[in-house]
Amino acid sequence: MSVLPIYTYGTQVLRKKAQPVTAMSDKLVKLIIDMHETMQHSQGIGLAANQVGSLQRVIVVDLSGIEEMKDFKPMTFLNPEVISQEGAVTMEEGCLSIPDV
Repeated sequence: MSVLPIYTYGTQVLRKKAQPVTAMSDKLVKLIIDMHETMQHSQGIGLAANQVGSLQRVIVVDLSGIEEMKDFKPMTFLNPEVISQEGAVTMEEGCLSIPDV
């Protein structure tokens, strides 16, 4: 397991389109584990694979640091899609690829 470098705003990999995950592999499992470790090390609540240089459609999320969501377990999403939205949610915004925001 490794803490991966997080690419910051302006890096080309952040502008490229990620490709769908088509099959599980040991390499993908390692990426997911490393992404969770990187997110926790950086004190983030979410991280996309392109932020660590991988162009796969993978997102990891850990909301347990938010008081109202402390019982949530860390999650991994493969090929995520927003298919509907209702209402509004207001919360503090941050991005590990935009430091000090």
